[in-house]
Amino acid sequence: MNNKYKSMKLQNLLILLLILLLILLLILLLIYLFRIYISKQEEDRETFALNKPQNHKIILLGDSIFKNNIYVPENKSVSALLKKEYGKHNILVLAMDGATIKDMTRQIDIIYPHQKYNNKNTYIFVSFGGNDIIDNFILNKTHVSLEELFQRYKSNMTYLKNKVPKANICLTTVYYPQQESYNREKLIKKWNNKIIYYAKINNYLILNLHEHLLDKTDFTNKIEPSVKGGKIIVSQINKIINQNQIINQNQIINQN
Repeated sequence: MNNKYKSMKLQNLLILLLILLLILLLILLLIYLFRIYISKQEEDRETFALNKPQNHKIILLGDSIFKNNIYVPENKSVSALLKKEYGKHNILVLAMDGATIKDMTRQIDIIYPHQKYNNKNTYIFVSFGGNDIIDNFILNKTHVSLEELFQRYKSNMTYLKNKVPKANICLTTVYYPQQESYNREKLIKKWNNKIIYYAKINNYLILNLHEHLLDKTDFTNKIEPSVKGGKIIVSQINKIINQNQIINQNQIINQN
């Protein structure tokens, strides 16, 4: 009887220990799941923070495609519209009215000392070529071939990439002006094809303005972006940034 009692007591003790072990395992599992949940919440917060417009730095290089403030009301210019969305301290406009490819280096050199721009949240939009086509093939101010112009453009792009290798760079095509005397469709098309191909092989983003600024109301003076044209440009800039952020996030997810 005594042995039987001892055996039952031992069995009860083992059952109790087993129950305690199961409870401990359950607690450990809950702690593990809780940590995963907290980690995911922190990751989501970081992702959200990266995607907030206030965390993007936008730099505009080029000509009056981006610097159109003297052709429209100041608060309706491309730069003003971007500042409303991203904050005035996050927009750096180095583009100049009338700028040509020879002005690229000077604009790029203003960026370089500021290493805060050399990161994945910086987007640099580059718009050159339109004034060079006008100067060389319409006004005959200079006599440089389209191929030579593009070689100079590529040289400056290499210079830019070396200065800010971590930044996102987006090349911009040239739209077709409404002013007939300035519209050299074949030349502009050749130039744009070069830009698009160059962007593709170098993994640059591309803003195809020639596909979006098409109506006469998109222009002022038949050649500069109007208020409506400026809104289209800003809308396309936003779209490029958002799409690129989604691609980057998917790459991070796939790596994990």
